[in-house]
Amino acid sequence: MRRSCCVLILFLLLALVSNGFAATTYIQWDGGAGDGQWGNPINWAGDTTVPNATDHWGVAGNPNYKAGFKTPGNYANLSSGTVTTDILVFGGTNASNLDCLVVGGATVNVSEYITLAAGAADNGIVTMNSGTISTGVQHTNSTFYVSQLGKGTLYMNGGTINCGLPDPTWSGRPANYSGNLSMTGSSGTTGNGTLYLYGGTIYANDLLPGTSAPKLLDIRDGKLVLKTDRRNEIQVYVDDGWLRTTKQGGSIEISYDALKDATTVWVPEPATICLLGLGLLGLLGRKK
Repeated sequence: MRRSCCVLILFLLLALVSNGFAATTYIQWDGGAGDGQWGNPINWAGDTTVPNATDHWGVAGNPNYKAGFKTPGNYANLSSGTVTTDILVFGGTNASNLDCLVVGGATVNVSEYITLAAGAADNGIVTMNSGTISTGVQHTNSTFYVSQLGKGTLYMNGGTINCGLPDPTWSGRPANYSGNLSMTGSSGTTGNGTLYLYGGTIYANDLLPGTSAPKLLDIRDGKLVLKTDRRNEIQVYVDDGWLRTTKQGGSIEISYDALKDATTVWVPEPATICLLGLGLLGLLGRKK
């Protein structure tokens, strides 16, 4: 009887430990130092630890590898250097629509995924001006969620976002894009994702609308590059009206490069379109 009780207690303890490791916890950014610097521990809750995932994608349940931006108004400003972390989560109560993170020249390597608004009440905003953000650097769970269940906004003004693991054998591209760019989450209907692609390039395996209706991808001067031939799929999104351009005189171009096996979504300059049209007219006149 005593042995049975000991075994039962042991199993209960193991279950508690397992649940503890399974729980997802983060080091929350509070901006306490007021300098916006990622590497200053005073900017993180507890004032002692900076999220860092240098040892692969971390130990299960270890909060030291996960960064949460849930306190709007005290945003991080990454202007140089390299930042590494396991997971990036943005959101929290943000009624004033303030940036959670601004990337302006830094390299941000995220071992797994990024989500701008995981909870229904979250409002996460990220501005990408220059530099590089890469998801899935050390793990296949590499989706970039513009939103899951809350309101997420990504201002892409320049730089590069890579969704996927490095693959040097895939010639001509910096990643194999195993990760997707998802406008909303894969479950629920409260997600609201907005992506302003006004500059730079986003590389991904695929563009996913998610399960929520409110979403917007506005392309002006940036490019979206997707793995394989996605022309029909992207055209459906354009026809549905949530993938569009507000560039004056512009129209969305969807082109497929068979050599690179990649689809590019972009908006050419209106002058370029006119020149192409004049060139075609010239060829027709020459034939006549």
